[in-house]
Amino acid sequence: MRFAVGRPDGPRSSVWRLWTRGDDIYLSLRDLTKAQKISLHSSGRWRNAWTTEQVAKGLPFVGPGQDRATDKWDRPPELAPGVTRAFDVVVPASEVTEPEHYGAKLPAGKEIVWVPAAPQGFATYYTVVLTAAETTVSGWPGRNGMGSRLLWKQGLPNGETVWLIAFELPVNEWLEGLVAGFKRSVFPEGRRMMEEAGYSGVEEARAAIYVRREEPRMRAYIDLSGQPHFED
Repeated sequence: MRFAVGRPDGPRSSVWRLWTRGDDIYLSLRDLTKAQKISLHSSGRWRNAWTTEQVAKGLPFVGPGQDRATDKWDRPPELAPGVTRAFDVVVPASEVTEPEHYGAKLPAGKEIVWVPAAPQGFATYYTVVLTAAETTVSGWPGRNGMGSRLLWKQGLPNGETVWLIAFELPVNEWLEGLVAGFKRSVFPEGRRMMEEAGYSGVEEARAAIYVRREEPRMRAYIDLSGQPHFED
């Protein structure tokens, strides 16, 4: 399934893609599905990696002999019996912006699940949740305690269920500082590298910060617009 914050004819985030193959779960930016993806393998060994096809073409991000996986981690411990928070995509309201080109950016003929942008000062959290086969869920994970919204549900052959839920939280100082710092120091250089790698044709420049947290063992993407960050 494909999902995004905003609306197709107005301000919006990047479009993300979530899919399954057997008992494995995959997540990527829709524009980069053929180049890079998150793989949540049923073995419990998870990774963020460039695809074999993309590395074969040559990448400035992966040197000769280097592992195409940029991060590997073990499946995190359960939040509650039978419930695992697997991965987050975070979209601050400030990053839901007007694209320069509307039609060319959206996948033709593909359904996108849109979530309204959060109020300013808040962020939309998309969370991939796994529940074990024997786990009983009332509605969906986080429905009562987090006020979450269910976007997608898929049973896996091994009996687990993968859920995609969305909810809103205030933007804290850590997230605000991370976004501002990235846009000041990293985004210009990252855009240059992407152009060198052959992505200069992307009509709307956006970016995603990959976040690693060891305690708890969580991973996330923060979805950013290509517009500068303006501070007071």
